[in-house]
Amino acid sequence: MHEPRSLPYAGDWNGLDGVGALFRKMREIWSDVAVEDLRVAQNDDMVFMSCTLSRTSRANGATIKQPFAEVLRFKDDRLIEGTPFYHDTSEILAMLR
Repeated sequence: MHEPRSLPYAGDWNGLDGVGALFRKMREIWSDVAVEDLRVAQNDDMVFMSCTLSRTSRANGATIKQPFAEVLRFKDDRLIEGTPFYHDTSEILAMLR
């Protein structure tokens, strides 16, 4: 998984251990995450998804709701790469403060 440099869980998270560590880090930051209006399309080994993502800050209880998209790449039915696209990372950071 390739998370944007500007977010508190930035970087590349590799393998099952890495993705598990990413999810643990996200749970430290977000107390609640909800997905609405999920749309998915596939082309060969690529899956494209979009939704509205709501997240609630564990630190201050503030909630943010934004469009979100992610591109997932598979090989032999295994996820090998995920790239998320957040609508506004500066808005996310501001609400976490």
